[in-house]
Amino acid sequence: MFARAPFINSAAWSLAGRSIGIGGGFIVGICLARVMTPRDLGAFFVLQTTVVFLATIARGGLQQPIVKAVAEAHSSQQFGRAGETLKWSILIVLAIGSVLLPVLYVKGFDWLGKTLIGQKIPADVKIALCVWVGFLAVQTPMSEVLRGLSRIGSAVLADGALATVAVAIYLGVVLFSTRSLGLGEAVTAFSLAVLVGVVWSAICLFSVRRMLIGDGKQSLIELLGMARSTLLINIATLLFSSASIWICSALLSNESTAMYGVGTRLASLATIPLLVMNIAIQPYIAAMLAESRRRELEGLLQITALLAGVPAAVTTLVFIAFGTEILALIYGKAYIGAASTLTVLALGNLVNVFTGSCGQVLIFSGHARQFVILTVVSGAASILISLSLATRFDIEGVAIGQFFGVVGLNYFAWRYSRKVIGIRTHPKWDKRVLSLSYLKRRLRDS
Repeated sequence: MFARAPFINSAAWSLAGRSIGIGGGFIVGICLARVMTPRDLGAFFVLQTTVVFLATIARGGLQQPIVKAVAEAHSSQQFGRAGETLKWSILIVLAIGSVLLPVLYVKGFDWLGKTLIGQKIPADVKIALCVWVGFLAVQTPMSEVLRGLSRIGSAVLADGALATVAVAIYLGVVLFSTRSLGLGEAVTAFSLAVLVGVVWSAICLFSVRRMLIGDGKQSLIELLGMARSTLLINIATLLFSSASIWICSALLSNESTAMYGVGTRLASLATIPLLVMNIAIQPYIAAMLAESRRRELEGLLQITALLAGVPAAVTTLVFIAFGTEILALIYGKAYIGAASTLTVLALGNLVNVFTGSCGQVLIFSGHARQFVILTVVSGAASILISLSLATRFDIEGVAIGQFFGVVGLNYFAWRYSRKVIGIRTHPKWDKRVLSLSYLKRRLRDS
């Protein structure tokens, strides 16, 4: 049976953790815009985007397979399988990192500096970038095992929230000391902040070590097989979402890249409610699909899509009406030129929210290959549109390409989930869902 109380607790922990991350993220964005020059900020956005992409490769596509394997092991009380999943995942990440990081240090970051940000990256900054990539990659197996064990609060804190708070505190000190922040110092601060999440993950795993010891085995070949499709999905998805920053950096100035970056980060607020719901519900999607309880899962997904869609719609309307004022207030008058970009990106993200958790349904129902194809096609179309419009319409042209990519991917994923899998993920309006008591009763009766 579906555990209703744990789901509510998971959603609450996800909301609390994401609230910490969002609050810290706002402080980080404000501080970075205030203490860095637009040129350095644009270069930092390129490096940050690249680090996240490289860490995704180093993770080996293990995020969803870890959650799935650990959740199934926990459900069947095969705790040894959960422990082996953690062991194999860490070994896979270390193996990939041992090859990837030396290549990045010797050649990769030199090429990046010359091609995209227009300046040479010093050796100490390259070391900090490698540390940043490594910490992000190693943190993932630990936080995803916690998520698979339904320790959602601990996982959310480990997976970015604590690091965001740590770097926000540091940048706040820099801001109030009225000194500027260089590109190298910013990279070092972010790389060391991720270590906080790694340490927290290790502490949490030690506290639940008994849930990782016992009967059950996890095959390395099986784990790699599950991770292969997920890796392709993650690379394609992140390549699709990151390409816009790289296009801005390659075709436009670092200053334009900075404006596009702040617009992207502000527009992403519209997706936060759905992200919170997806974090909490991932283990339950896997479990309910395994038990063939599709109608119950559909009802639950439509409720979560509604709960995510209402605040997302309000946020988008606020951005459309007051985008210029919000950008000036948060980032400074130097960034008000991103108002149109903010509107376009926010509308695309709103479509993402209103199509619900369709991507998660495809992945966990065994249709990962189809999702990869949709992602690649949508991403390629987005990149082509952005490339064709960037030099003519500046960052607004890049935003239009991103909009069509997001809308296309989510529409076709939603349609595939509805037509082929038979699960509708869009919101189903019922004013009673605004009542917490109704939500609890709906979950109890599902």
